[in-house]
Amino acid sequence: LQTVPQTAALLRTRVFDMKQEVARAQGLDGAFVLRVDEGGEHLVLRGETVTLGNLRQRRADLPLLANLAGCHASIRRSMSFHGGMQDTIHREEGSVVVQGRAVEQHRLGNGDRVQLGPLGLGYRLPSDRSATAALTFYGGFQVAGTDRLLLMKDRGRDGRILVGAGRDAHVRVARATAEVEIYANPSGQMRVACTQGGTIDGVPWKGEHPIGA
Repeated sequence: LQTVPQTAALLRTRVFDMKQEVARAQGLDGAFVLRVDEGGEHLVLRGETVTLGNLRQRRADLPLLANLAGCHASIRRSMSFHGGMQDTIHREEGSVVVQGRAVEQHRLGNGDRVQLGPLGLGYRLPSDRSATAALTFYGGFQVAGTDRLLLMKDRGRDGRILVGAGRDAHVRVARATAEVEIYANPSGQMRVACTQGGTIDGVPWKGEHPIGA
């Protein structure tokens, strides 16, 4: 693998665009794909409820080519009375098994493994500095070309996605020399923040800056 040259930038961009087109075809207009060099691709979902189901019936927020019900299960996000985000998985039209036990609903905890028919799902809260949760599909299933998803708390820096070398980063980049935050401000605008700064479309910036698709 070390002898394989890097993919040309133009081709990388075309592959990315193709995956975005697939995402739109799957009905994922409310989401976006975050691609990080050396960190992989993550499908980012913004919202309080996410439904999972069969791709052919086109009724779920996360449609998968798998033997699932049309709206198999849902994950609902809510702020707790004591603060912090709570994620609960609910059985809708299919079976939900958590840690080997069938449930109607279950409050998800860090490290939980969920089984929805043939689909395995891992749930993590990587950082106590952010309310954004990470999901991983097991069994070869993907949405928009990736098996890694982020449930982003919308509106507010407490829902930031952390990119860096730290163990609590949502997207780990081993050789990163600074931490990058991606979040939505109160108006919903996506922004990037990094003390080290960088460039956006070749223009230098520092601190924080709005970002578009």
